[in-house]
Amino acid sequence: MKSTFISYSTQNKEIADKLVEALEKRGLRCYIAPRDIRPGKIYACEIVEAIKNQDLVTVIFSKESNASRYVLCEINSAVLHNKTIIPYKIDSTEPSDSMEFYLGISHWISVDGNIEESINLLVNAINGVSASKGGEEERETSGEILYKGPVMLDYEELQKINFDVKRIVMATIELDYLTLEDGDYVINEEIEGSVDTWIDHVRYYPDLYSLLIKDDKLIGYWQFILMNEKNYSDILDAKTMVNPSMLDFYEFGGDFYCYICIMPILREYENASIMMLLWDKLFERIEEMMGKGIVIKKIGISVYSQLLEKIVQKLGFTFVKTNDANGKIYDLDMTQLKNNTFIKSRYISLYNKLTESE
Repeated sequence: MKSTFISYSTQNKEIADKLVEALEKRGLRCYIAPRDIRPGKIYACEIVEAIKNQDLVTVIFSKESNASRYVLCEINSAVLHNKTIIPYKIDSTEPSDSMEFYLGISHWISVDGNIEESINLLVNAINGVSASKGGEEERETSGEILYKGPVMLDYEELQKINFDVKRIVMATIELDYLTLEDGDYVINEEIEGSVDTWIDHVRYYPDLYSLLIKDDKLIGYWQFILMNEKNYSDILDAKTMVNPSMLDFYEFGGDFYCYICIMPILREYENASIMMLLWDKLFERIEEMMGKGIVIKKIGISVYSQLLEKIVQKLGFTFVKTNDANGKIYDLDMTQLKNNTFIKSRYISLYNKLTESE
């Protein structure tokens, strides 16, 4: 029996329920939230696991789902795990740039006023899809785990476990969803940039991110942008969210302001020692940049977890305000690191560079 995950906007729930009823009467198995969410489970984790366990994903595409952050995250997870996606279009809405990125080559089925015919077409399309496992599971069966970790990896090491640029971006989007789903976090490509833009950012500036890997899987990461003072001030004032267009070209050196877009870790791995792996790698990268004449005046960060907040406070960051994504904005003047005893004891080389630059 073929199974499909139903991705839809809650504003289209009535249509989704009727579609599920029609598909199940025709012998198909459907997974739809919240009906099939197991009690007591983390919603986002259940959704991703369900997508991985179904044969394919059916997206009820509409004006509402086109604007839904949750639908976009579900489609991202489907692509990441190599699932066939069938968009079931119920109105005339054209897909956004991000939706087009994921769904452009999919086999679209439109209702066009004839619901019965469209459902028959959908059933035939679902039955014509070969059952598949996610790409991650397929790769795991083909060889031994390369990085048991947890360990911070850059692009060259990530390529050894099939993390190309596109997969890096999609995997980090999924991780954001898994770690931030309980908050009011909102994906908005108008202020944060499209998927294509972030892919370009990772491709052209691989030293501005690093991934935390355990058993060859992504469990955490950081990504930052070097920008001018004006853009940095706009972020701290919560006038805008950080996005790739703010990046200043830094290879020639000069003064810059560093903003850490996010620093998430999967909840089951989030603890102080693992979190410090992210900071160790970050300060190592900052030190490398200082050696190239890249002077970082201030560091800002969006904080979405209590543990991360405690760490940034210990490092001397100061709370500024809350951004539109419900993240707490913190700011640090780099000159203050010279007065931090923790920096002096843990990051000796960086501390020496900071004091030498006086």
